[in-house]
Amino acid sequence: MKKRIFVLLFALILVTGICSPVFAQSELSNIQNAVVEFSEDIAKALPFNSSLGLNWADAHIGNFPHFGLGLSMGVTTMDMASIRNLARYMNTDISLDWNKMPIPAYTIEGRLGGLLLPFDAGVKVGFLPAMGIPGAEDVTYTNFLVGADLRFLILNNKTNIVLPNVSVGVGVNYLRGGIGGDMGEGQTLTYDFMGMVNRIELGRPTVDLTWDIIAFDAKAQVSKTFAILTPYLGVGGTYARSNSGYAVNADVRLNGNPVNQQAINMLNQFINFLNLEPVELSTDGISSTVQQSTFNFRAFGGSSINLSLFRLDLTGFYNINDNNFGGSLGIRVQL
Repeated sequence: MKKRIFVLLFALILVTGICSPVFAQSELSNIQNAVVEFSEDIAKALPFNSSLGLNWADAHIGNFPHFGLGLSMGVTTMDMASIRNLARYMNTDISLDWNKMPIPAYTIEGRLGGLLLPFDAGVKVGFLPAMGIPGAEDVTYTNFLVGADLRFLILNNKTNIVLPNVSVGVGVNYLRGGIGGDMGEGQTLTYDFMGMVNRIELGRPTVDLTWDIIAFDAKAQVSKTFAILTPYLGVGGTYARSNSGYAVNADVRLNGNPVNQQAINMLNQFINFLNLEPVELSTDGISSTVQQSTFNFRAFGGSSINLSLFRLDLTGFYNINDNNFGGSLGIRVQL
């Protein structure tokens, strides 16, 4: 159990609470409110995470035939408070003494100088197929990130020894991910509905925690090259639409009998009566998805080390919305 909490914290919190033996109506409401709170936090964290990649030190790489190809790896953080709150309502003990949860990402990326006008365009992609996690072989993790941007040079000071180059850019990023696993033997959930005790049995349950966002980004950047170093600073703003939720998939029985659509409708009416509309019960399990729209703002900066055709980028990030932070390392060939 501790091993799974370590490698699969989100999924364990959700499935342990949802599949706990007994909880009352008020506890169900608290759990769902905590899920909404978690979705609000992750709606701030995911756009920040999607900004990883294409953070090149040069405000503008130059027009065609200038181009670059490379790889970047990084991590951003999100607050643990909503995760701990969700765990508390689900009577789950989190043994990790962390204030921040790291969210990693990587991208393969390229950038090409423009024609006529002073601009460059970049694309990035990072993909992890369903793969097992060491220490929890029945757990899988997936991640997919793709994005593109366009930067325009608005102040060119390459010949000035003091003033920097300045560019502004726009872009779009799409991020999708999930964690899933087999959670062992069946579980039973009971509740009191109009004086009648009902029992929902979940046989051979698996859990999937999923998220996806589309983020529209704008940023401004300044940079200046000194010998082999190019320090830079920038700010960015993002409008993002996100979906995050969970699904416990199982063979569902009600009071020992296979469920039919009539029973499912009754249970969902009960859920709606409690104003828990994001929760949905079906013949295949129970699920909840919460949609969020957010504006996010960040600051970033760092430096590249320029060695002939190679560039090594070191970047730090700060999420203004929730005081989280991140960092990335990138290496590329640039002409």
